[in-house]
Amino acid sequence: MKEIVSTITGKGQVTIPAEVRRLLGVEGGDKLAFVISDSGAVQIRRPPYPNVASLRERSPGLEGVPSHDEMKEIANADRLAGKHNPER
Repeated sequence: MKEIVSTITGKGQVTIPAEVRRLLGVEGGDKLAFVISDSGAVQIRRPPYPNVASLRERSPGLEGVPSHDEMKEIANADRLAGKHNPER
């Protein structure tokens, strides 16, 4: 087992060392998942579906489902058209 140490900045950010990035197969802009066991051990993994686009690529049945941005546009259009009900 190998231990690699990194420092947390005042903003709570950590630089992932190059060796760890290579092992995980990640680069700038990618997502990471922190998996916490009941014992408190933390594993860092690549999430199986880091974003909606990758989920759509793996699930052809989702082709007609609107993206997050499309849903925001629909909601905004509904709000502007007076269809928004804040009491719901």
